[in-house]
Amino acid sequence: MAEELAKGGKMNALHFLGSQYSNPQTCQILLGPSVMSGNTKIVESFLDSDAGLNKFCSLGKKALAIALECLKYPDPMKMVTFLVEKGSHVNRSINDVSPLIKAVFCNPDIVNYRVRHGANINEVGDDRDNTPLTAFCSHLDSDMARNSNMVATLLIAGANPNMSNNACNTALHLAAKGGNFEICCKLIKAGSHLEARAFEGSTPLL
Repeated sequence: MAEELAKGGKMNALHFLGSQYSNPQTCQILLGPSVMSGNTKIVESFLDSDAGLNKFCSLGKKALAIALECLKYPDPMKMVTFLVEKGSHVNRSINDVSPLIKAVFCNPDIVNYRVRHGANINEVGDDRDNTPLTAFCSHLDSDMARNSNMVATLLIAGANPNMSNNACNTALHLAAKGGNFEICCKLIKAGSHLEARAFEGSTPLL
């Protein structure tokens, strides 16, 4: 019920539910839908009733994971900033994916914010041993401006272009496989090794 209220934007009803049930267990259940609503005041009311930001809620995820997936927010930074300032962990994995890897698929402002607050830009953070840079380069799309902006953001923040995933693919391998010339140029300029070999023996040039 709470999830449906959040999806439907019925924040007053969600807030009413929270006011009627003040025990921590119920507030924990309502925390996820309240994050989905994008309303920090409602989230804060549940936190005041001992809901835990770093515990799993009724949606099977932690609050920060939900915020990073709700790109419909008019201002996605607002909820992420609020949760981090309230104590959400910035380096703990979310459903086996690091928060920073989730952030690279949101926007550069969120990445920069998380790095400033202690996120490890070179953290290995998913089941393929990707860093944020290799994770992003393995999912480059047709939006060249977005691709370029995010890769530049990661490199400026200190991403190591020569770290590889569990297939020994560096970001340059992945960008080259996708035929993304502009990203390849950025990575080479940042010091990517042209002779690095992937697990099957290929280099970015071959």
